[in-house]
Amino acid sequence: MQVFCSCSVDKSVRIWDVRCAPSSACKITLDNTHESDVNVISWNCTEQHFIASGGDDGVIKVWDLRQYKVIQWTVYSAISVS
Repeated sequence: MQVFCSCSVDKSVRIWDVRCAPSSACKITLDNTHESDVNVISWNCTEQHFIASGGDDGVIKVWDLRQYKVIQWTVYSAISVS
């Protein structure tokens, strides 16, 4: 697989394809994924269309990239998830 995901202080999660030119490498952008900064992101090891994100809002979310939406979330703590 030649894609990776990134997260940012702008509350976004992005999926990139390194085989593409830099101007078109960002394939998926999920804006406003958390109430504040997104600190961590992880692919599901067995189901490649699922990712999990965690942010300063203390929430962990599981995303289905086929549907571009949250399929499950939980408040992890009153402090940030990092």
